[in-house]
Amino acid sequence: MSVLIIKSDESIIASNKLIKASLFSSSVHCAYYACVQLMLHILRSHFGKTELQITAEGKEGAKNENGYHKWLQNIIYIEFIRIDGDGTDASKFNAKIKSLSTARAKADYSVKNIIDRDALLAYDFSVQANSLLKKHFQL
Repeated sequence: MSVLIIKSDESIIASNKLIKASLFSSSVHCAYYACVQLMLHILRSHFGKTELQITAEGKEGAKNENGYHKWLQNIIYIEFIRIDGDGTDASKFNAKIKSLSTARAKADYSVKNIIDRDALLAYDFSVQANSLLKKHFQL
């Protein structure tokens, strides 16, 4: 099994444990990165990219798409649309990853409190987004 899949699964577990420990900001952070780690795995497994290629393309993509994570989300979403058929799951994934990205930025950088409801929602979105990725990219 890929190290990135293992890290993604561990991040989901950590998010859940952090919720139980009332560490809500950290939980949101882990929920989001569980998806990032799985998307990076997809770049390697589905797209056949090496770590050097991902780094180089990510730097260029970050310039063109207002950030590395936006580049990553967009490249996965475009491929997701291509393989999804009617695009329903691709749209669901896109909505969830965008919500997670916003929640992660709030959890990491904002002075606003993250409450249990925020963390639970991020956790659920992460589980759902990763499930969609695993289904459509056959992981």
